[in-house]
Amino acid sequence: MTDDHPFDVFKHPLPSYKYQIRPKGTRVLSAPEPRDADERERALVNFQPTAKRALRIADEHDLRITVHRRMSRSGAKLIDRIDAARQS
Repeated sequence: MTDDHPFDVFKHPLPSYKYQIRPKGTRVLSAPEPRDADERERALVNFQPTAKRALRIADEHDLRITVHRRMSRSGAKLIDRIDAARQS
């Protein structure tokens, strides 16, 4: 059995997201967190296509995920982090 995880397609981060592997193997995909409020809002909006792709991958591979959302200034709930682990 291989240790490849479906979220490893995000191993090489782009400016639009951060990718981490936690000690227990959970993959964490998140929006960057600039200090400036306007930049933070823009980072959340730019992260949404990546988040949607990650949700599709999680669904295709039956991953156990936790989705964290943050309210934007316009009132929309935007995904800011996805934690993904393999099903036990």
